[in-house]
Amino acid sequence: MITVKVYYQKCPECGQTWAARLSEQEIVRIGKEVFICKCNKEWPTGCTEWTHLNTGQRRDYFVSTAEIGVLLICTFIPPLFGYFISGGWHAALRAGMWGFLVGVVFVSVLWAIKGCIVGLSLRRCPAESFPPTR
Repeated sequence: MITVKVYYQKCPECGQTWAARLSEQEIVRIGKEVFICKCNKEWPTGCTEWTHLNTGQRRDYFVSTAEIGVLLICTFIPPLFGYFISGGWHAALRAGMWGFLVGVVFVSVLWAIKGCIVGLSLRRCPAESFPPTR
């Protein structure tokens, strides 16, 4: 049986949990900045609204190690199989091109999901209220 460790934040008074995460790594997370629990106390979630991010954090959100890794794996692993299984550089080049195309499509889907998350953040906290900082 496979188990996945999930990290929660928990109110010490009422015991309500929020901010379920699969890792405690410090990355840019877009979302509500404050959670109000049952006992009416405000707790930070570890997320930031899009309008409160500076330009570098916005760039890091869209060009993360996940997207770079997916694109590199999709581009460089298929040519190895193409070269050794089909036996030639022609097959390796063709597999690399197809792998790159698949990687670009996959990264585009990830960016579309992230775009929806940014859109939801902008609905909660409009952009004209806070200009981006550098």
